[in-house]
Amino acid sequence: MIEEPQPFAEVVAFVKQSKTPYTEAEAISLIWEGIMGAVDWSRKPEQYEEQTLKLTKEWAKLLQVLVSNAKTELTLLVTVQNYCYDDSRVTKLFSKFVTLLYKMDIVSEAAIMYWNTKGATQKGKGSTTLLSFTTTRTVLSAFSLALPLLFPPMDRIVQPFSSSSSNRSSGG
Repeated sequence: MIEEPQPFAEVVAFVKQSKTPYTEAEAISLIWEGIMGAVDWSRKPEQYEEQTLKLTKEWAKLLQVLVSNAKTELTLLVTVQNYCYDDSRVTKLFSKFVTLLYKMDIVSEAAIMYWNTKGATQKGKGSTTLLSFTTTRTVLSAFSLALPLLFPPMDRIVQPFSSSSSNRSSGG
């Protein structure tokens, strides 16, 4: 797609305006491959995490351009899942990628939850890399549903002294 490094704004403009023969899924996959292709894999393995997450952050706006609905969010999650499963250098980083994409508002909580229950591919599905994230979200969702039952709004709590009783005590 792009042979030499281009200024970020030009790349985003190209992607927005481009009438490419690629589907959204193919474009997302190509962009992800491009981001990971920019990683200097000749560095020490200890530096892979920092470098891959940094590059993902730098190119997040481009991903935001492409990832515009629930379907494309799921496509990105599956693309990242497959990439991490296929490349042993980043296998352990899958949950960090997803957390970063979530924090940068590229993928939603609903997309992650859907991916976890129905949308994931079989590659690495048995992995518990996102178990804590999805379990925490499920517990928080359940708690937020139960919260109003446990702690009713203040206007529903009967006040010990209503305004009519305070009028009587001030008059006498």
